[in-house]
Amino acid sequence: MDIRIHRVDTPFHKPTHLDPCECADEDSIETTTEELEAFYAVRAMLRSVVDCRRVAMRDCIRECKVLLDGDIYRPICKFNFHQVEKSIVLYSRDGAELIPVHNGSEIEEYADVLRATVAWYESEQPVKMQVLEDEVMA
Repeated sequence: MDIRIHRVDTPFHKPTHLDPCECADEDSIETTTEELEAFYAVRAMLRSVVDCRRVAMRDCIRECKVLLDGDIYRPICKFNFHQVEKSIVLYSRDGAELIPVHNGSEIEEYADVLRATVAWYESEQPVKMQVLEDEVMA
């Protein structure tokens, strides 16, 4: 049985930019049980690094994204479960890596990579804040 969920926002961040997912017809977006299970597994794995309420899910027609603070510029991973060959995309400081999988539970093998990605996002200085600070100093 599939459950329809269109977007999960975190209480910490409500993005104001236009997300390509919002351009799609809402009836065509369907979140599967497998996507939900993988998302909750990712949240559980990241609990030691970040408040799990900051880990958000954005489901689109072709993929399901897991984001830090709901920010599309801070992707943690992406599930491609709607295709014949299922895959997970992991993001890191070095870029993105596509990993073929048989099911969503295989995400647990990459817990260390997911934690390192979130730790990297937490350690970086936001560019926008730095620009604002420079303007205030001038």
